[in-house]
Amino acid sequence: MRTQVAIIGAGPAGLLLGQLLARSGIDTSSWNNAIRNMCLAASVPASWKA
Repeated sequence: MRTQVAIIGAGPAGLLLGQLLARSGIDTSSWNNAIRNMCLAASVPASWKA
């Protein structure tokens, strides 16, 4: 039986986890909710943005 992992979140940590698992021979699938992230980014006050 082959191990399969779904990673929720395709940010830096999720992508690094996917890479580390793949190097160990584990199949991965990364999922990200881009629309939600865009909405969160739009709700951040302008003074917080770099």
